[in-house]
Parts: sequence; C-alpha cells; structure tokens
Amino acid sequence: MTRISTEQFVEDLARDVAPVSPLPRLRTVLLAVLGAWAITFGAMRLLGSGAAAPVGAVPHGDLRFLMIGVGAGIFAVGAMLRALAGAIPGREPEARAGARAAAIGAVAVLLACVWALVGGFERGTLDLGGSLMCMGHAVLLALLPMIGVSLFLVRAYARQPLVAAIFAATGTVALGVLAVHLSCHAGGWFHILLGHAFAPFAVGCVLAVPIAFALRARSRRGVE
Repeated sequence: MTRISTEQFVEDLARDVAPVSPLPRLRTVLLAVLGAWAITFGAMRLLGSGAAAPVGAVPHGDLRFLMIGVGAGIFAVGAMLRALAGAIPGREPEARAGARAAAIGAVAVLLACVWALVGGFERGTLDLGGSLMCMGHAVLLALLPMIGVSLFLVRAYARQPLVAAIFAATGTVALGVLAVHLSCHAGGWFHILLGHAFAPFAVGCVLAVPIAFALRARSRRGVE
C-alpha cells in the first residue's frame, strides 16, 4: 500500500472543489445598504410635495417624536448588523453588539410610545388610512436594503435562518420607517404610534417569513 503525505492528500481532496469567491466585507455591505437607503430617501425628499403640517400634527421637535426616530435608527443599524455578522463565522462579537444595539433602539421606541400613551393622545385622531399608507411607504423604502441583506445572507449560508430573517426584515423596514418618520407631517399620536412605531416590528416579522424560507432552501441545497 502506497503512503502519501498529508499535504498530497489535502491537495487531492481539494483538486476537484470549485473555487469559492470571497464574501464582501461586513462594513462594505452595511455601508452599501445604508447608501442605497440614503439615495432612496433623498429622492423621496426631492420629489415630495413639501406640504405644510396640518393643524394638530405632532411637531418634529417633540422629544417623544425624536425618541421614536432615534430609536428606529439605532434598531435598524443594530438589527442589520446582527443579521449580517451572524452569517459569518468568527464575527459573533459583532453579531452580539448588533443585537444589543437593536434592543436599545427597541426600548427607546417603546418608552416613547408609553410616554405618548400616558400623555393621553392630546394630538390627533385615529387615522387608519394614513397609518397604512405610511407603513406601505416604509416597506417600499426598505425593499432595496432588504433585498441586499437577504442576498448576502443567502450567499453567506446563514445559520439560524428564522432569526437572521427576522433581524434582516425588521432592521431594513426600520430604515424605511425612519425615512417616513422624518418626512411625515400628516398625523397625531395615533398615526405615529400605529404607522411609524408599530410598523417595523409587525410588518418586518411578516416579511421575515419568505426570507426564512429562502434561507432554509439554500441551507438544504448546501447540505445536499
């Protein structure tokens, strides 16, 4: 029986393996996603009507309004970082940092909502149609970032597909919500809490389902 060296054995095993292109850097992907969102948001602002705020609308300088915007932004970046870093072996510290940031952002949004509830909704009435419209705009603004993050997860062979999908979907929808929140002058507190604060969590979780199916299908193909 002929003996072969370990190096020769490894070379023989690797000879027929197709070359694998390296994944883009985590920072590059995150900046690309944020750049696509910024371009879309800028275009929306340029094409916006610029209408004045109606009587009874919540002023953008209200601390609760600002808390929701800041919280949505922190949640968006943290959730996307958790989704992207969680798909790369060895980037667990970044994934944990993203999860913590997402939790901080979610708590900020929750505290602002509770504060508004305690305040008694002194501004505005229930505007279901306007709230649904803002949700729809947020999803449209989130589509490009969501597709980009999802494609990276599919290529990176994401572990825990459902968890990755939830963070990816809610994080990118939160980006869309942030854009809507900064430009919306339409409503009072009912509108803001339903159409802005509730949207990234509810709509994002729904949109996470097809993303999770795609990631699981990719996992099965990889095993086969």
